[in-house]
Amino acid sequence: MTVNAAARERTELAVLGAMLLDNRIIPEVREILPHAALFSTTAHRTVYDIILDLHDKGVECDPLRLADGLAAEDLFSTFGGNAFIESLMAAPPDDVGIVHAALYAGQLRHAEPFGPTQPRGEGD
Repeated sequence: MTVNAAARERTELAVLGAMLLDNRIIPEVREILPHAALFSTTAHRTVYDIILDLHDKGVECDPLRLADGLAAEDLFSTFGGNAFIESLMAAPPDDVGIVHAALYAGQLRHAEPFGPTQPRGEGD
């Protein structure tokens, strides 16, 4: 099944935003999407990695900590700064939407990884 690029991006943003809004879903999303390489852009892959890193350290994942993580990698401005963070939070899905978004994005597991073969900040 071919996934429309715009729909894929909206779904990825919804999944990432949902993870920031409700850290309890991070393990479930990680189970469905085990690798950042399944995300279509470097920005989305980087955000996913930062969220998982924070969660693994037992740190609450929220927009401010994400912004700090992006800044630590000199990527905050590169990815669009506050506007990018706001895009992640723009249309938070409800609980059912989170599940549907994660399941929809789970179809990406069957696609070729976009992946870690591309340096961050390049290839989008």
